[in-house]
Amino acid sequence: MRIGRNKTGAAGHIKRNTQGTSNEISFSVLDSMKGPDNEDDGASPLGRISLFTLGPKRPSSTPSKDPSLPEKYTTSAHAAPTRPSWEFTDTEVKARRSRRKRSRRLVVGIIAIVCIIGLGFGATIGIGRYQQMQERAQSLTAQIADAKEQVQVAEGFMQLVETSFAMPLADLDPTALNTQLDDWSQRQNSIATKLRATKTSIERIQEMSSGAELERANNAIGMINATIKAMEAGHEALTEVAQAADSYAQAEAFLSHAMEGDSLAREAVSRDLTDDATAQEAISTSNAAIDEFVAARTAVESVQTSAADLIQRSGAFDQSAADVLKPFVDYANLRIEAQGFAIKADEGYLNLSSQQMTEANSQYNATEERAANLIAEQRGAYPTDIVQQAYDAVIPTSESVLSWQTEHARVQQLYAEL
Repeated sequence: MRIGRNKTGAAGHIKRNTQGTSNEISFSVLDSMKGPDNEDDGASPLGRISLFTLGPKRPSSTPSKDPSLPEKYTTSAHAAPTRPSWEFTDTEVKARRSRRKRSRRLVVGIIAIVCIIGLGFGATIGIGRYQQMQERAQSLTAQIADAKEQVQVAEGFMQLVETSFAMPLADLDPTALNTQLDDWSQRQNSIATKLRATKTSIERIQEMSSGAELERANNAIGMINATIKAMEAGHEALTEVAQAADSYAQAEAFLSHAMEGDSLAREAVSRDLTDDATAQEAISTSNAAIDEFVAARTAVESVQTSAADLIQRSGAFDQSAADVLKPFVDYANLRIEAQGFAIKADEGYLNLSSQQMTEANSQYNATEERAANLIAEQRGAYPTDIVQQAYDAVIPTSESVLSWQTEHARVQQLYAEL
């Protein structure tokens, strides 16, 4: 047994602050643990035992028994013992710390370089995308300007359609209206072609756009589509109006020719047959009246054809256009027939045939009476009234008119927003 050695005595010499890492113990600690007594313990047959000997050591050449082979042994080579961390000197500890700092700095530097490269790459991409966005915006603005220019050109036609709808049917000139339609047909084709080309360019921009830019592109395409549709619908609607105006003009022509024929017929029969000259003048006047009644008949027959669809679509009449206008054809025929009898009476005077004069006068009066009764039954429903009634029923609810109104309103709205 050692004299003067105890657990607390050794611990009391451990230094609180040692150089090196926290797990490294100074050589002074080892010296302090040896104590003042360096003599061997007589009770220990092995003599002095090292403080750090943990157990019996087997020489490296001593074979160890293989558990899987009971009667055989294997020789294992021991790795060279590593140097304990507590054996490093202050210089080596500092060197290690420096290496760790350099490693950390290198890693941080590499990370920083990678970040800088990434930021630079991202900035390059961002700048490129911004430039592309600016180019798209400028291109879109230019395309919208082109589309607006064509819309302004088309607005002249839109105004023609709108003005025609607002005018009374009796004030429309079908000849002038048809001429304007022919002129605009060629211009509309040119406008539509340019608008479709502009639309194609905007659609390319639309595919790569988003947000406000995409909304502008959508509105521009909507304006182009609405303009093309408005022109097509407006042309159809104006064609209907022109046809109705033509029918109305023909109906007015019937009345005009019938009234002129009636005036000439009255003049012819009012002449006193005092000599052959007056008889010849009466015959000539009757022939002129016949020409007017023939023109009246031709006019109303034209209305039967031109207003056939309008009258049928109106739903305002139980009969077809041919049937509803037939009384006016019959009226013209009766007036023509009556003037034929008037001429026979005048010829009887020239032929000195009182019987011919008497019979012809009787037939004339009977035919005129029939004609007068027939036209009296149609009062308030003359060809002009029929066409106007059909027009008022059809045009406001016409599909082409409603489509034009809708598309034109959309054009104006989108044009104002762009």
